[in-house]
Amino acid sequence: MALTRSALIRRVKERLRVKPREASVIVDAVLKRIRDSVAAGDTVELRDLGTFRRKASGPRWGRDFKSAKPVRLEGGWRLSFRVSRKLRRQLGSAREPGGSGRKPAAVSRAARPA
Repeated sequence: MALTRSALIRRVKERLRVKPREASVIVDAVLKRIRDSVAAGDTVELRDLGTFRRKASGPRWGRDFKSAKPVRLEGGWRLSFRVSRKLRRQLGSAREPGGSGRKPAAVSRAARPA
């Protein structure tokens, strides 16, 4: 189930014991501030959730849908989100400290303990 804007407003209303209109203003102000900051090139770090960052994407080759010919696409901007360690652990997909994040190599039968 997705957490929608209206569900978030409802939770803010219940938690802060404010009117629905006030909760809506609070949620909209927070979301607008995040949007504006990322659009301006700032990094937005929300503890225990993650970090939003605007990253440049370089020019690349694409394909024209009608003619199937290669087309040069200009670079632009994309939104990047990196999940916090705490949330990663909570989701059960945390990497081991100092590890590469890859699965360990298979151990041969000869190297396995008896």
